[in-house]
Formats: sequence, C-alpha cells, structure tokens
Amino acid sequence: MKNLTLTFIISLFSIFGNSLLAQKGLIYLINPSFEGIPQLSVSPAGWNDCGTELFPKETGPDTHPLASEPFGVNQKSAHKTTYLGLVVRGNGSWESISQQLVQPMKANQCYAFRIKIAQSENYKSALLGAKIDKSKTKRSTRKIPGGKISTRTMAYEEINFTDPIILRIWGGDRGCDKKQLLAISPLIKNKEWADYIFKIQPDANYQSLTLEAFDGDEIVRFPNGNILLDDASPLVPINCNLSEIEIKKLDLGTFDITLANTKTIEDLEWFVLHNSFRLGFNIKNKFTEWAEKDFRVILAAIKKFRNQKLIFLVDGSTKRIKKQRVKTIINKLILEEFPNSQCEVRMIKKKEKSEKWLIRGNDIFLKIVPK
Repeated sequence: MKNLTLTFIISLFSIFGNSLLAQKGLIYLINPSFEGIPQLSVSPAGWNDCGTELFPKETGPDTHPLASEPFGVNQKSAHKTTYLGLVVRGNGSWESISQQLVQPMKANQCYAFRIKIAQSENYKSALLGAKIDKSKTKRSTRKIPGGKISTRTMAYEEINFTDPIILRIWGGDRGCDKKQLLAISPLIKNKEWADYIFKIQPDANYQSLTLEAFDGDEIVRFPNGNILLDDASPLVPINCNLSEIEIKKLDLGTFDITLANTKTIEDLEWFVLHNSFRLGFNIKNKFTEWAEKDFRVILAAIKKFRNQKLIFLVDGSTKRIKKQRVKTIINKLILEEFPNSQCEVRMIKKKEKSEKWLIRGNDIFLKIVPK
C-alpha cells in the first residue's frame, strides 16, 4: 500500500499540478476519509506517521475498525469504511499524521475546514514507561551470539486511553512540519461522531497539513486519551470577516468528493483517485474484499460519463498471473453490467509503463480517456 500511495501522490502532481480546481480555490486532501486496510500501527494511504522520528519506540496511529478489535474500539465509521485513531500517552508521547498538499494554502487567505471527531469509550493498550504491576509479567527467550540463550522478564500494563484530549492542526513546508498552529479543538468528549468546523488563516503559503492529538492543558501531565477522525472536508476558501457562527452554518458537504458531486471530468478523476487506495490482488489473483468495493464505486462514476473510457491494464511477475488478473477484472465488469465500450482491460506492455497514468501501483495501471 505504501508504494501505491507514493505513486498516487506523484500522479496528482503530474496530472493536475497547482491548477487543480483553481477556479474555486479549493484544496482537496488526499484520502480525506482515512480509507485503508484496517490495521494496527498503520496509517491510511496518503497520510504519513509523524511519530516515526519523534517517538521511534512507540507504535503508530491505527486504521479502524478491525474485525477482531484488540483495543476495544467498536465505533462505526462516520463515512465510507474506515477511520483513524490517535492517542496521547501519559509518558509524554503523542500521535500525529501529515500529508503534502496538492496545492499550497495561500498566505492570509482564510479557509473553512470540517472534520468528524469522536472519543472511543475504550482504547486499551500497553503503555511504555508506565508504573507497572509486577504481577503482570511475561518471560521471553532469544538466542544471542555464541549460541547462548538469553532469558528476560518483561513487565507490561494495559491502560484504557479514555482521558479527553484535543486535536491540533498545523501548517508547514513539508510533511510533519509544524510552522504554524492553525487551529485547536475543544476537549473531545463526545462518544458519537460530531462535526468540528475550524477557521484557518495561514500566515504563509504552507505546503503541508498535520493533524495531531495532544493534551488539552500543556501545563498538566500528559493524559492517556484517544480521538477518532473521519470524513475531512477540503480546505474551502472563505471571507475572513465571517464570524464563528456564520462559519458553522456553512454546508461544507457540498464540496466533498461524492458520486453526486461528480459533474466534470476533473471531478471524475478526483473521485476515481479517492476510491483507488485499496485496489489490489490477493495471492489467488482475485480482487481483495476492499478492492471489490472500491472498483464497484469507480464503475458507478464512469457510467455517469458516457463519453469517457476506463483504461485498466495489469502487470505481474508471470504471463499466467497477468492473464488471471485480466480475467478477474473482466468478470467484475460483466457482473456489474458495465458497457464494453467504456472499458479496456488487458496486460500492460513494457513501453506503456512510462506513460502518464492516473493510478499506477500494486501492478495496476489506470487512466480515463475520451471514447
């Protein structure tokens, strides 16, 4: 998934550049709904874990919900399939994610930004450096040079991360860069999803956006808390004179990338991009469960544009694998009753790999062209 994310971001810059939706001044985020394969310590596609350098001994943010949830998080997603979990720890560490913006925020331009936030009733995990109940220990053995066996006793403590914490939003020049604190949420105590709308006014042309879980009172010790994030809006330009009440009345949902809002070719390309993070094949060269769902949504969007055609080429380590993957896609097209005239599916040729593609990764090459 990391390779797919990287090539996806490169595709955005090469195809759209800084002119993307310039007529509206909107800044769309990459994967604003935090879609991905539910996993512990793995951020959704398009988002980078900022804790890798800050706290290398700590685990990273989690993509929820998991089928078998070890932390006790049972929240349903607010939008689409998955959402993000961030924590602040009593040992002084915290979690944050970031992404490079497709086009920069403009200095002194005000933006409205909405994101859904909730606090999970349960978020049980071990805490590094906590005061440990010595009755909670386990023994581990490992081989060391010379063939000797080393045995050590490790202590652990499970803590429920349920203290109220806040979300901080930063602007910077690169991923995880924190040049300006753009917005701070109140303490998050609501257990159901709620819209939080912020007024953002950067003092420079910032290229990155960072979302950070943090202590609500920096003077007091760090709590053990969690926040869940889902369904972020684009950064929508607004008049700086708008009051907080007026901003909260704005319907930012009209700017979301949805099937209903997909009306132009540019909208279509963005919609396909935002629903392509999980496209991929399993070991049997079939679509994964997540890829099937996303592919179905992509086809629904293409159907709206009868004058456009989806080019879907596949790669693989052997010709047999490539043929199996082509067959997988064709079978899905038949199942969805997708018009033959709107899709081309085949194995990719070596010389075609250097062409410009909307999506390229996980042995998938995809673009939309006029019929």
